[in-house]
Amino acid sequence: MQTKSFQHNFTIHGTDESKPILLMVHGFGTSQNVWHFLREDLLTNFRLAMYDHAGATEQSNLAYTPDRYNTLYGFAEDLVALCDENNLHNIPVLGHSMGGMSAVLASLMRPDLFTHLLLLAPSPCFQNDHEHNYLGGFSENDLKSLFATIEQDYYAWVAGFAPIAMGNTNRPELGTYFANTLKSVRPDIALQVARVIFSIDYRKEIERITIPTLIMQTQSDIAVPLHVAEYMQSHIPRSVLKIVETDGHLPHVSAPRQVAQYIREFLQ
Repeated sequence: MQTKSFQHNFTIHGTDESKPILLMVHGFGTSQNVWHFLREDLLTNFRLAMYDHAGATEQSNLAYTPDRYNTLYGFAEDLVALCDENNLHNIPVLGHSMGGMSAVLASLMRPDLFTHLLLLAPSPCFQNDHEHNYLGGFSENDLKSLFATIEQDYYAWVAGFAPIAMGNTNRPELGTYFANTLKSVRPDIALQVARVIFSIDYRKEIERITIPTLIMQTQSDIAVPLHVAEYMQSHIPRSVLKIVETDGHLPHVSAPRQVAQYIREFLQ
C-alpha cells in the first residue's frame, strides 16, 4: 500500500537537525517546487518540509479523487495524515492561498500540530457578500464565467490568467513560470479544484483560530483583494498583517526575500 508520503512526494530539505522544521504547503497551480524561490533564505534558519497536493503533479494524481477533494477538508486531512506519518507536531506551517486555508482547517482539526500559521495571500471566501459588507473579489457571475472559460479551453485560460495573477508586468518571465506550472496540472483536475477553491466560505472557521497568525498580502492581487487580508486580520484574534512590496498573487515568487524576512521576524 502506498503511503501518503509517497503519493504526495513528501520531502525534507536541510540536514542540520538542530534547526526547527517549517512545513510548507503550496497553492493551486503549483507544486512544492515553487518553494525554491524561498529555500536559500529560509534554510539558514529552518529545515523545510514540503509535499505536493493531490492532483498537483503526475505522481500525486494517484491520490486524487473528486469525491475526496470536494471541499478543502480533503486537502486538510492529507496535511494532518502527513504530519502524523512523519512525526511532525508542534511546528510552524506556511501555506499559500488554498494551501494556507488547508493549513487553517488542519490546525482547527488538530490543535497539537501547529504553533504558528503563516499565510500567503489567503482567502476564506472569494465571493462578494454585500449583505455583510464583504468584498471577496468575485461575483457569482464572475465565477460562472471563470469556470466556463477553464472548461472550454484550459490552456488558453492559463495563457491569459497566469501573467495577470503573477503581476509584475516588468518581469514577464515570472508570468511564464506560473503559466508553465499551471499547464502541468491535468485540466479536468484543475477545473474541479478551481470549483472547490472559489466556492469556499470559511469566514466562521477563521474566527476559531487561536495560534499566532501572520498574514502576508500584496497591495494588488487579482484573486485576493487587500480587503480580504484586512478582514482576516480583524477576525483572527492573534494575527498580524504584513504588506509585501510587490503585486500579484504569488509574493513568494516575486518578492521571496521580503517574505522570508517577515517569516523569520514573526517566528523569532
